[in-house]
Order: sequence, then structure tokens, then C-alpha cells
Amino acid sequence: FTADFTPDLEETWTATLVVTDGVNTTIGSASYVCVNDAPLPDAGETRYGNLGQTSAETTPIPLVGTALDINADAPLDYIWSLDAKPAASALVVGTTIGSASTAQFVPDVEGQYVLRLRASDPQGAAGSDTVIVEAHRHIRDLGHDVDDAEYARNAGVIVMVGHDPANSAKGMLWTLDLATGTETPVPLETSPTSVSVSVDGTRAAVADDVYVRRVSLGATPTVASEIAPFSVRDVAIVGSSDAYLFPYYEPYATTQPHIRAYDLANGGLTETYKYGNAGVGDPVLANVLYAADDQWGELTRYTTSGRGTLGQTHADYDYSCPGGRIWAAENGGHVFSSCGSIHVASTLEKLLKSLPYGIQHLHSAATSGEVVLLSGTAASLQRFSASFDAVSSEALPYWGLAGNGSASTGRFAFISADGKIRWAIVRANVAGVWKTGLVTFTSP
Repeated sequence: FTADFTPDLEETWTATLVVTDGVNTTIGSASYVCVNDAPLPDAGETRYGNLGQTSAETTPIPLVGTALDINADAPLDYIWSLDAKPAASALVVGTTIGSASTAQFVPDVEGQYVLRLRASDPQGAAGSDTVIVEAHRHIRDLGHDVDDAEYARNAGVIVMVGHDPANSAKGMLWTLDLATGTETPVPLETSPTSVSVSVDGTRAAVADDVYVRRVSLGATPTVASEIAPFSVRDVAIVGSSDAYLFPYYEPYATTQPHIRAYDLANGGLTETYKYGNAGVGDPVLANVLYAADDQWGELTRYTTSGRGTLGQTHADYDYSCPGGRIWAAENGGHVFSSCGSIHVASTLEKLLKSLPYGIQHLHSAATSGEVVLLSGTAASLQRFSASFDAVSSEALPYWGLAGNGSASTGRFAFISADGKIRWAIVRANVAGVWKTGLVTFTSP
């Protein structure tokens, strides 16, 4: 014999069973304790977000909670509250954030917060769970990818190139004014893979597998094109009138294309009869070009005397950095390779001291002489003194999107003349969406 009974109070209940055959009667009893189980809330996985450029621009971070009640009690009441915060935060622990299973949280400083979700049933039984919320540094969403970028210090702009986000078959050049935040697009017929900009920011040279283009960066930008003589790997402006084009080398080829000079005023290409597959102009001396040659293991300093005429002044014949790039210090003092070697610019003598191996991008401060770079996994912006001693490593922020987050990877690094402002162009894949943005670091 079985029977069902549904109690309506949290009490000890006694059930009595009477069994009789008409002659004899047997009575048995048993006690049953009725317990109302509290709801089991789930505050979700770690949530991510970024601060806005100002506090008013910070996008709220969504909180999504659920709760299981094995007694199927309904409705459940929810309360989100702040459980812990960074020391610098002005928010008050214990403050109610929301009163539903979902809520939105607005952080006020970078750091880690703890939010608590409390769920209760109509009888007052309650349970709680917590979730960590990470608030990261502001990232300015550029809205487009960046394949190459350079900083024109005298103009205070970063010049970037990449695909046109509205038409992947075409390209775009953007100038980003770091003082005003204004970004100006310049349409291109194809997408460049390399860009160089004059120190004064008035001219740029861009190149890809098919075309080279000269861009006047005045109030009304103009673009003129030439057919590239080869697949261009690198382009370097020397002074403000000429750019030099460096080819991709064919593996194991006995001969390689020569560096070409490109007239930025009138167009036209001139063969130099010199070799190299990476180069950079001297930011101070308007007639000096540095060229790296992977095949022959040479780093060469040239002076220009007439378009396409390169006169060798110094060379390092023990240079070794396969597939590398080179950068010149903004103060004209040194040349750096992506393999970490440091060379005196005037003689190309290699210093005993070196920077990390595997540099993806590097820039130096014109006045302070400090260096910033991205290397290895490019998860942080590394900063070095003018004497190339490590100063700091500034972690690049996670990129938060609708509460999801992904580590950002540095692509390009820049530093102001006095070293007090540093920028990194970063990229992240957040929940399947690729994003490219600009991160700013400041110091006294």
C-alpha cells in the first residue's frame, strides 16, 4: 500500500497507518521532516569590460544569472550586489546593482570586482553565488584592421593602412591625429601592406604586390599610383622627396631585385643597383638610408646624392636577422633590428647590449631616447631607457564585448617625444569577432 502526501509547511509530520482485518487492528507511525531547499543560483563565468575614455562613456557590463529550485518554488526574487572592489574604486561594497536575474554593472576604475547574486523563494529560503568582473583599460575601437602603421612625430599623427572595411577588394589609408582623436580616411584602389611617412607628416608612400602610391597628406589628400617593379616588402621615405622600395626575396634565387627609388613629387622609379629587403630612413638626416639584406647578412648605411644614387658609408657584414625588420631611433642615434641587435647609426657598430629577440614593432622617443617595443607573444608593451635598460612592462588589456573577453595582441607601438605617452595598436578575437583598437598609456 502506498500513498502520497504533500506538506505545506516546514515541519515534522507524523503519518499513521492503521491496518485491520476486521478482527485485529495494527497501528504504525513514522515521522517525516519537510525541508524547503533554498534556490541554487549561478552568477555565471568571469565577465569582462573596458573603461570608457571618460566615465560617462563606459559601456555597462552585462551580468547574467540563473537559479535552480528543486522544489519548483516560484516566483524567485533576485538581488545583485557589490561584494568586493579595487582599492581605488569609489563604489560602495554592499550596494545593490540590480533586482532581476540579469543586470548591468558599470565599473569606475581598472581592476577586479566581485558581484554577488542572491536568489530567494517565496518562503524566504535563499542562496547566493559570486562572479568576478574584470574592468580593463580603455581601448579605442578603430573599426578597421591595420596592416602597417608609422608615426609622424612632427605632425603628431599615426598613419595606418589596411583593407577598406566596407569593401575588402579595396584599401584605405587613415591618419589619426593623437591630439584631437580625429581619424581621416584616404581611399585607395588596392590594400597596401607597407607604409612609410615623412617626418613632417605631409607625405606617405604605400605599396603592395602590384602598386606603389604616393599620398599627399594635406587638407585635401591626393593619391597617385605607379605599377610596382616587384612585390614590395618594405618602403622607406628618406627626407620628404624620395621613398625607397624593398623587394621580397625569392628563396634560394641567385639574383634578387635591386632597391628602387620612388619620386614622391612627380612619380617615376629609379634602379639603385643596391640590394636589401628591409629599410628605414634616418629621422634626423634627410639624406641617409639604412638597408638590411637577409641573403647576404649585411646592414648598410647609405647617403643619397641624387635620386637613386646611393653611396655606402658604413656596413655591418656580420648582420644576421632572417626575415627581420629594422627601425631607426627618432633622435638619429641608433638602428634596431627585430632580432634585438642595436647598432650605432653613424657607423653601424653593434653594441654588446641588446633588446629582446623577436621584436614585432619598435619605436623610440625623439627627446628622452626611451624605446617601446612589442616582442614574443606581444601581450605587453615593453619600455626601455635611453641606455636600453628595461624600465617597465605594461600589460595590454583584455577586450570586453557584451561581457565576453579576450586577450589583445599588440601589433604596433609608439611613444611621444618626451616618453610620457605610449600607444599600442592591438587586435583581439572576441567571441568570433575580430577587433582592432588603440590603447594609450600615460606616466608623469
